[in-house]
Amino acid sequence: MRAPAPPRSQPTFSGSYGFLASAVGAAVGLGNIWSFPYKLAAHGGAAFLLAYLTLALVLGLPLLHLELRTGRRTACPPPAAYRMLHRRAAPVGWAAVAASFLMLAFYCVLGGLVLRYAVGFALELPGGSGFFGLSGAEFFAARQRQPLLLLLWYAVFLALSCALVGQGVRRGIERFSCVAMPALVVLLVALAAFVAVQPGAAAGWGMLLRPTSQLTPAVWRAAAVQLFFSLSLGQGCLLTYGSYLPPAAPLPRLSLLIVLCDTLVAALAAAVVLPACAAFGAAADAGPALLFSAMHAVFAAAPWGDALGLLFYTLVTLAALTSAVSLLEVCTAALTAAAPLSRRAACLLTAGALTLPAAPVLADAYLPLPWLELISFAAEGVLMPGASAALVLLTLRQKWRG
Repeated sequence: MRAPAPPRSQPTFSGSYGFLASAVGAAVGLGNIWSFPYKLAAHGGAAFLLAYLTLALVLGLPLLHLELRTGRRTACPPPAAYRMLHRRAAPVGWAAVAASFLMLAFYCVLGGLVLRYAVGFALELPGGSGFFGLSGAEFFAARQRQPLLLLLWYAVFLALSCALVGQGVRRGIERFSCVAMPALVVLLVALAAFVAVQPGAAAGWGMLLRPTSQLTPAVWRAAAVQLFFSLSLGQGCLLTYGSYLPPAAPLPRLSLLIVLCDTLVAALAAAVVLPACAAFGAAADAGPALLFSAMHAVFAAAPWGDALGLLFYTLVTLAALTSAVSLLEVCTAALTAAAPLSRRAACLLTAGALTLPAAPVLADAYLPLPWLELISFAAEGVLMPGASAALVLLTLRQKWRG
């Protein structure tokens, strides 16, 4: 496949650093700070970490490089890029867009919750009892009593994402990522250093450094699911960002840096969450509640808990925003390529349509099915691996025919 010249209207990143910050931002998100620590605690500690690192280098790095290379060579969003690989493959590209769309739905719900916690801790400073009338644990357990509040924070988080994407690649996505990613790493390092010296934190480090189970198929399976979620594989994010890369960008080096930075942030997040839970008596394997009720219990017991809570939920908000922006950009780029829509119109159209999958997640407490888990499974367990496998097969087919 010969690389076509990028369309004149095709946006580009200003350089390798701007791309790297944006691509790492796309990969680093709730998967690193929310799900990685509790999955590590629940699936063998250091055994899970070893499985994840192995899969990241053996499977994640080649798939990530392939997505970036395909994006740069086609200079198109996923549907058109897949169609250039095979004339009937556009639906696979739309499947990747659908994965981003579904992931964006629960990202905005959880991102709104995280933002609400950050604002709550900011309002508590320099000390207080509860925020908005409920403690963090009570709010997480009693979401059904505050549906309008949930909707409000979801809308605020989605509006922030739309504002950034609407500004374009350089002025919006790149500029925000170049500030947010260094800030996130600095906050993580500061929190990890503080938590490491707390009495009892060594037990949490033990989970990071010692395996608590064998490398069973269940551990490998959990690590593989986490890998797709954490590296944003098969969602079209990296392919879309790759289409904005200048031709001279060193793809192999950038691909390796993205994987290493993403893994480093996940390990730093675990180095904050697991020792903090051990030091202050919270359950590290609390599942989805870890980010809210368990970590709120940590900050309620920790010295300077309000300030620590503000720092922690601020960095999680930054991570959620950088990923949400990349997911929204996939949908926006696909729509602007398929229809005569401006960037802002496509962004607003996506935001309006997002109500359909986001509504049941917002109403999870009312409904008999766990919609967040169902949407997560559809995206992570079906669409994302399927789109990645199709990209590999289509690339191999072209090499075999060429």
